[in-house]
Amino acid sequence: MLKLYHASLNSISSEEVLKLLKFRNRNEKHIIITPDRANLNYEKKLFSITGESSFFDVTITTLSRFCNSIIAKFGRESKVLSKMSGVAIVKKVLLEHRKEFKTFQKSVEFKNFAEDIFNLLCMFKSNNVVPKDAMGENISPKLQGKLHDLNLIYEKYEEFLQNDFTDSFNRLNLCRELINVGDFKDVNMYFLGFDDFTKQGYNVIEKLLKCAKNVYISTTFAKKTFSKRNSVIYLNNVYYEMLDIAKNSNTPFEIFECGNELGRDICHLSNNAFALKPDN
Repeated sequence: MLKLYHASLNSISSEEVLKLLKFRNRNEKHIIITPDRANLNYEKKLFSITGESSFFDVTITTLSRFCNSIIAKFGRESKVLSKMSGVAIVKKVLLEHRKEFKTFQKSVEFKNFAEDIFNLLCMFKSNNVVPKDAMGENISPKLQGKLHDLNLIYEKYEEFLQNDFTDSFNRLNLCRELINVGDFKDVNMYFLGFDDFTKQGYNVIEKLLKCAKNVYISTTFAKKTFSKRNSVIYLNNVYYEMLDIAKNSNTPFEIFECGNELGRDICHLSNNAFALKPDN
């Protein structure tokens, strides 16, 4: 079941979710997933809220480390490429296949071009898109040529990863495949502090909705008339995306509105610095 907690600030909704762990079922496992930058902060919050100094049934981790643990359990470990190694592979592909390019032949020698292409591939992969998906009849010949070159680089890059190496994006897809009901039937998952997820991240959560006992998600949400004026502060992406996933997968869900009291400083920002006029 999906349990969606929302408030005007993610810190408010995530704290309400953490309070649930004070009265948790200790015969079940609880896995809390947070952004990398906030992992230690949430660990401290959990100790403070529960009044406990250690846990045997609660794990706080990040999405990447969670996926690594699933993959390791099934013995599917492989060496993960660093960004520098990924850029080097792209550079190798550019040099070896430059004669096959339609638009990138001269760009191969440009400084940082390989890194720019690697970052572009990462963007495609994080959204589960391949360059050829964007190709069509209604685009300009120049853009068609660029997409042809990108698709060639993408294919050669993926061929390299078929052996002993992989990247973080492929590991997310592999993690999703390996998650099964047997391992998660008594597990409660908690996703706290995320402003949004990539397409791959949503796919992992969707699989967990089918396998885990409960999936708790903290997020922000503002009513339409109010969010127009404060669209910079209030991000409704996770709220609506999770509802769509739950409905499309026939997963039961519950929505909990948390207290929306803002501190004095945040109130000032919401009413002034970030206020947007709908008419503009």
